[in-house]
Amino acid sequence: MTPLVSVIVPVHNGASFIGAALASARAQSVNGLELIVVDDGSTDASADIAGEPEYGARLIRQENRGPAAARNRGVATAQGRYLAFLDADDLWPEGRLAWQLNCFAERPEVEMVQGVLQAIQAGSDGFAAVGEPHHAHSLSTALVLRSAFERVGPLDETLRYCEDVDWFFSASSCGLNIYRSDQLALLYRRHADNATNRHDLVRRYTLQVVARHRRRSAADKP
Repeated sequence: MTPLVSVIVPVHNGASFIGAALASARAQSVNGLELIVVDDGSTDASADIAGEPEYGARLIRQENRGPAAARNRGVATAQGRYLAFLDADDLWPEGRLAWQLNCFAERPEVEMVQGVLQAIQAGSDGFAAVGEPHHAHSLSTALVLRSAFERVGPLDETLRYCEDVDWFFSASSCGLNIYRSDQLALLYRRHADNATNRHDLVRRYTLQVVARHRRRSAADKP
């Protein structure tokens, strides 16, 4: 049977987190779930954990090429009508896919449904909420029609950071119909190994992405 939703989980040395992430995806009350883990050259036990039968995930291995390449690899093998993305160190709240699919059912014109993310901080007693839930240019908060994702195009594999922001700029240029809900879609786990802790690189790539799309926008003007 063709799956309804393909969930793509890139991982690079995320053995401490990936089990909980996969469990949160597998716990979604949706039939027809395809779970794809792309191991992006991990040197720890990430692939072994992802391959455990309890998660029912399809495991793909590749040399380390970055999160954009890992996500694109997952999309290339996915079979579902809808695509969802989950980073190996994040979690989905209960019922997340159900309410997003319901939004699609109520709004046939919509091509992507996004919710808000809640940051949670690692501490001595586990994770606790930090700040308020908010919207972000993050594919991890989205459920998107596969056909719509393909219309926008793949993630830019030259970007090691801010590839989501770049993709959303392209989605806007394509006129993608996005519905943004205030319902919770993602628990973003903050910890010492977050890629976004490299503020210098995040800033550099953000400026690069913004400059690129400004040039494209100027070129498109008559």
